[in-house]
Amino acid sequence: MASMLLRSCRNINSYLPHTRLSPINTPSIILHRTISSTVVEGNLRQLMRQVPQPVVIVTACDTTATPHQSRAMTCSSFTSVSLTPPIVSFAIRHPSSMSPLLHRSSNFAVHLLSKQQISLSVAFSSPSTQTNFAAFSHHLDDGGTGLPILHGSLSVLICQAEQSLQMGDHEVWFGRVKRIVPGLGVSKNHPKMDPLLYYESSYRSIGDEVFLDAFEKGTLSFDEWTHRAHLRMAWNYLREADGCLDKAIPRVKEGIFRYNAANIQRVKTGYNETITIFFLNLVVKAVDADKKLDGDNSDFLDFLGRHPHLEEFEIIFKYYSKERLYSSEAKAAFVSPDLQPMPLH
Repeated sequence: MASMLLRSCRNINSYLPHTRLSPINTPSIILHRTISSTVVEGNLRQLMRQVPQPVVIVTACDTTATPHQSRAMTCSSFTSVSLTPPIVSFAIRHPSSMSPLLHRSSNFAVHLLSKQQISLSVAFSSPSTQTNFAAFSHHLDDGGTGLPILHGSLSVLICQAEQSLQMGDHEVWFGRVKRIVPGLGVSKNHPKMDPLLYYESSYRSIGDEVFLDAFEKGTLSFDEWTHRAHLRMAWNYLREADGCLDKAIPRVKEGIFRYNAANIQRVKTGYNETITIFFLNLVVKAVDADKKLDGDNSDFLDFLGRHPHLEEFEIIFKYYSKERLYSSEAKAAFVSPDLQPMPLH
C-alpha cells in the first residue's frame, strides 16, 4: 500500500507542511485577528501564490440517505501526511456545502487529476454543480463505500475518514488510504500523464484559474458557458485590470470572440455588445462597492453572494425592451436603454 501511494503521489509537487494527528487544543488554533496578523495573512497569501499545489477532486457519499447523497469538490490543498500508516489530508473552506456530507460519511475518495481534466475541476469548483455527476463518466465504488469514482484521473485514493480539525477559516480532513484505483500514468496499460497543478499567478482562486485557463484555450464545455460563467470571466478580468472598465473591455470581447470561434457549431445568437457592456457596468459597480469592505474579497462565489442580482439575467429587461436589446444595432455596438437610464458605476 505504501509503495502504491508513493507512486501515485510521486509526480505531485506539493510543498505543504506535514500535520500531526495528535490531539490539538482547537481554541488555541483560532487566532484573534490583529493588525499585525492581518499583515502576516496578506504576506502569506502572496507567498503561497507562487507555490504549485496539486489539484484534486474529493467525492463523498451518505449511504444512509434515500436516495444516496453524493457530492464532489475541487480543492488544491492535498498532501500525503504519512506512508506508514498511509495517511493523506486535504482542506476545505469553512463553512462549506461539502462539510456536512463528509461528517455523515465514513469514507471519501481523492481523485488526482491530470492536465487534461481542467474542465472536470472547473465543474466541481462551484457548490451549485457539485452534484452533477451525470455529466461525467463515472461509476460507483464496488468496494462497499458507494463513492462516485470519476474516470480519467491519474489515480483515485479510497480513504477512511480518520479525523477533521477546524483550523482558522478551513477544515482539515485526514484519511487512511484503504485502496488505490489505478488510472492514467499509474497503470501499466495507460500512458504517463502530467498532474494538474495550480498556483495563483494573480488574483485567481483555484476555481478561477482553471476556469479561465479552459475558457482562454476554448476547452471549457459549452454547457458550462452560462450567464454565471460570463460573470466569472468579467469579474476576473476586471480585477486584473484594477477595476478599470476601459482596460477590461478589450480582454472580455477578445475572449468571447475566441471562445465563440472555437465553439462555432453550437453558438446560436452570437456576441451582443450591448448585453456585454451592460453587465460589465453592473460588475464594476459591485466591485467598487466591495473595495469599501474589509477582509478577503478574492472569492467569486462570495462576490455573487453579496450581489445576487447579477445572476438574474432578466434584470436587463428593466432597462431594455427585447426589440431594442436584440436589434442588429445593439449586437454590433452599445446602445443606450429605452426603458430607464442605465445604472452607472
